[in-house]
Amino acid sequence: MTSLAERARHLLNTNFYSEPNLPERVKKLRLDPPALGQYVLRCPILIPGKQMNIPDDLAWCENLVDESLRYQNDSVGVDQPFAYLTVRHGLVESRTDDEFHVDGFSTKVPHIPEQNYIWTDTCPTEYVAAALPVPHDFDPRRHNIQHFIQDSLPNDTRIEQLDAETVYAMDPYVPHRRPRVSQGTRRTFVRLSMTPIPIDDRNNHVNPAFGPITSEYDGVADFRDKLERYPVVR
Repeated sequence: MTSLAERARHLLNTNFYSEPNLPERVKKLRLDPPALGQYVLRCPILIPGKQMNIPDDLAWCENLVDESLRYQNDSVGVDQPFAYLTVRHGLVESRTDDEFHVDGFSTKVPHIPEQNYIWTDTCPTEYVAAALPVPHDFDPRRHNIQHFIQDSLPNDTRIEQLDAETVYAMDPYVPHRRPRVSQGTRRTFVRLSMTPIPIDDRNNHVNPAFGPITSEYDGVADFRDKLERYPVVR
């Protein structure tokens, strides 16, 4: 079993799925989210040539950013040039987050893996520490890694749960999901993504300090949803 720091020094690839990988606990942390719901997807807070900027409406996430950066520097030891904040605060609306998936697995451009720092106030994220060897003929530019993970996990896979109000670090090799919740459930989820390449996507949240989003690319509709399902044989 390798550490986040060890995996961060290799180009993103499917080899690391051959062994279980764990999220790493960073720190117990209290956050004070706003009273009203807030839904933000990948708001850039760090880009090359600019100082880090957290918009005023996301200032309540500053402690999470600080603790995550400290762990990134001291434990992971990789200086990523880009950082994005995602917030889902309020009624649970997303429909696919309760399926096991990984964040940041794209091999269109060779790069080292991103690191994601996540925090929830309730219904903490679930994960699996399972070996999922990827066949040699699996092509991540052609096949959907998310479907492969869902199809490959044995029915008796042990599901673990993170602690609430705690920051954890993970990378694209840790399958995880939001627990299945009943309608009307309120939940706060925060994710800081530290990435080696920009996430150019028209669905990103605008940070006024960095100007408008100019990309017309939709990472889900234009790429992920067009990938094939690899035929898994159990």
